[in-house]
Amino acid sequence: MNIFIHTSIFVALAITTGAAATPQEIGNQLIEKYGDAVVTVQAVAEVRGRERELESLGTMIDNAGTVVVAHSRFTSNELSKVKLLLADGSEVAAKVVLTDPDLDIAFIQPDLEALDGEEFEFTSLALNDKLVELQAADQVIILSREGEGFRRQSSLILGSVETVLDAPRRYYRTNRRPPGTPAFSVDGAFVG
Repeated sequence: MNIFIHTSIFVALAITTGAAATPQEIGNQLIEKYGDAVVTVQAVAEVRGRERELESLGTMIDNAGTVVVAHSRFTSNELSKVKLLLADGSEVAAKVVLTDPDLDIAFIQPDLEALDGEEFEFTSLALNDKLVELQAADQVIILSREGEGFRRQSSLILGSVETVLDAPRRYYRTNRRPPGTPAFSVDGAFVG
């Protein structure tokens, strides 16, 4: 989901920001509330007869552990050893349940069979049907997660909208593009 594809995934934030909250303050509130919803997805793919480890960020969209990732990050149809790395360091066996290459989206869920009754607490975005529309040059706050070298800590990226496409769905391209991560307006409303 080369971020910002608008699907039916939207969020309403209950953030008390006050009149003078800066994008940095809002961003820190977003990390506090939703930072753990950004997870690392790992998988093994067979590429030209060799196994290759793939890794990407994704966003958890429900309390059952469903994660949305950019389909293009996992180019192979034959993925094995799929797992979610949660913010607390837990590893959750997972599986790809739905892909849409045209929209560059893949949905990954915990593999209940492989978990064998083991339970995890998931943090997800709160979903509703409100849409926030931005224009070119509007600022955005992107929630992300660092790599292994920085202990997979939550992180913020401040960016801006470069291009807005309206068809087939509203799509924002930003100057900062970590695939699979959620973006918000500078007042804390979900963008995509």
